[in-house]
Amino acid sequence: MFVYKIQVVTGNFLSAGTLDSISLHLIGSNGESTKYKLDDCGDESKPGAVDEYTVSSEKDLGEILLVRIIKEQYLFFPTDTWFCNYITVTCPKGELYQFPYYKWIEGFVTVDIPQGKGFILSAGVNPIVRQQRQSELEKKRQTYGWKSYVDGAPRCINVDSTADLPPNEQFSFMKKCSFSFLALPGIIGVKIFGLSNCKESWKDLNDIKKVFFFEETENSECPTSENIFHISTTG
Repeated sequence: MFVYKIQVVTGNFLSAGTLDSISLHLIGSNGESTKYKLDDCGDESKPGAVDEYTVSSEKDLGEILLVRIIKEQYLFFPTDTWFCNYITVTCPKGELYQFPYYKWIEGFVTVDIPQGKGFILSAGVNPIVRQQRQSELEKKRQTYGWKSYVDGAPRCINVDSTADLPPNEQFSFMKKCSFSFLALPGIIGVKIFGLSNCKESWKDLNDIKKVFFFEETENSECPTSENIFHISTTG
């Protein structure tokens, strides 16, 4: 019996854990293991969890090429996203294989995670790895399609709003909260000064400073007309 030690690391931030049922297969150059189910509602439901498991196989799997993650419903709970940082596999002879992911896994799906080492899809690549890579590229083509917003305009991604983007292409919950918090003073400021619905032309470049009155940075500082005249005559 061959014993493989597995370490599963969950992202260390809010809502990174999951209540879904997580199972995995080890896929090697000499075969694959049976489906191994991780602890039901175990530590992988906690952000920052580092879980260790052992998977037994009746034969030597050879070089571990892929880790297949199977995310299924747990009891009656609805789907719950999971952010997997990485997985490591230690073989019976001590070889260590690393499988970085650092992505959200959404829905009840099966995901194949290849080794973290770089490779070129040449004739010498294992057919299992080649098939996984081709399947991954095809899914990306389907996900990141293009559409024409209006005739004559550059094409844009085929979604109606940012909420329709895949979870890995969206800002995290904490980042969205940070953006909203930083934007709030500016939104209130332009409303106080009556600039939010203003349709009049600027009378002077100095008037633009009113937009950034609440919080100024080097990028938001507006040059005065005198400075512009000085730059144009000396540049």
